[in-house]
Amino acid sequence: MHLRARSSSTVLRLYPEDFDLNGLVHHPRYLLLVERALVDLWEELGYPAGDEDLRQYLRVILADYHSPVTWRRELTVDLWTVRVGRTSVTYGFAIHSGDPEQPHVSGKRVAVKVNPATGRPAPWGDRMREDLLSLTRFPIGNNDDQ
Repeated sequence: MHLRARSSSTVLRLYPEDFDLNGLVHHPRYLLLVERALVDLWEELGYPAGDEDLRQYLRVILADYHSPVTWRRELTVDLWTVRVGRTSVTYGFAIHSGDPEQPHVSGKRVAVKVNPATGRPAPWGDRMREDLLSLTRFPIGNNDDQ
């Protein structure tokens, strides 16, 4: 069983096109911020674009909107893994203005690694699996799936 407390925090800049006519961050932009934070995470860990383990298809994304964001320059996206299966991963995320206890949006994102030749789920490589496990905030045991 692994028990780790690491997560990834990425500060991302907001631009005028991220806001709606009411001056609030437009709701689908939060999900784009999560994707940007994931790209930054994998680049930071040394995974090049096109890496076999980055061939993941989004299966589920759920977001709870807690409070709106009016004009500000940056938001922080915290990412962690909740569950690591043989071929899938469940990420948790929280988007906040500097206080992780007061997220504007929180949720989960489930992705499945896919073999590009067959279009079928494929197991994680050893390095990716270890990196995913290192981001786990909660105890996990045998989480094999698919």
